[in-house]
Amino acid sequence: GNHRSEHRTARSAVSSQRSEGQTKMSDPNTRAIVPASQKLNTLRGLFDRSKSSLAAVMPKHLTPDRLLKITLSAASRTPALLDCTPESVLLAVMQCAQLGLEPNTPLGLAYLIPFDNTKTRRKECQFIPGYRGLIKLAQQSGEISDLRSRVVYEGDEFHVEYGLTEKLVHVPVMSSEKGAKREIIAVYAVATIKGSNVPHMEVMTRAEIDAIRSRSRGGNSGPWVTDFSEMARKSAIRRICKSLPLSVEMGIAVNAQAIAESGDAPDFGELADAVGMSELPPPSATDEMKAKLAGQVEADPS
Repeated sequence: GNHRSEHRTARSAVSSQRSEGQTKMSDPNTRAIVPASQKLNTLRGLFDRSKSSLAAVMPKHLTPDRLLKITLSAASRTPALLDCTPESVLLAVMQCAQLGLEPNTPLGLAYLIPFDNTKTRRKECQFIPGYRGLIKLAQQSGEISDLRSRVVYEGDEFHVEYGLTEKLVHVPVMSSEKGAKREIIAVYAVATIKGSNVPHMEVMTRAEIDAIRSRSRGGNSGPWVTDFSEMARKSAIRRICKSLPLSVEMGIAVNAQAIAESGDAPDFGELADAVGMSELPPPSATDEMKAKLAGQVEADPS
């Protein structure tokens, strides 16, 4: 009983301070973030409580504080992430960090997307690589000298030949009409392994791309809606990767994409054990109050 009333008092103290803070602070970022501040501060608290575990598994160029900034930036761009369990957000961001792919930025290296886990009946955060992220990882592996992917639109000249010598010709039509929208009819990826003159190629039809989209839980939201051509290109890259030598990082990214496409819940595997997610202490009333007060001072997620 005492704990609960103490908790309530702390909460009312914070809310009165927050309303004062709102009138005092002129920073537009602070004001915009206030409605979701409780969820943001729960995330902050989780990061604070797991700093030592995080430092143990993260690459040297990243600190827990940098990871928190990346997370808050992603949440400010995709507010639905705040509806996901804080643990899953933390683990998904850690997957990005391990691979060196910053999520939810205009670069399109990786995305954090909300996933409805029907087994746990909770929303979880899922990491999926962007097509540029896969290309970056392939180039870093040192095994691939070139990897590219292009989209074929209705009206383009497109010709593919298979056999002992394979041939692919794509001459895009440059439309002069402003805003002219043409349907995507195919997508392809071409890769060259270091030391080889013979490129590998993979071509996918629109029907094959749509089949992948329909299997994906996020097929009706997120990047499949906002960046369809990028998702199509990534599907071709993922498919061609099956015949390429993969680095460990590339393998993790391709596996994350496969899980997302199959509609399965995110699998954080060893990462969850390494961070000791199951052993994290619950936040105390004092922790929550400290996090909320800190949120008023550092609400800018950039």
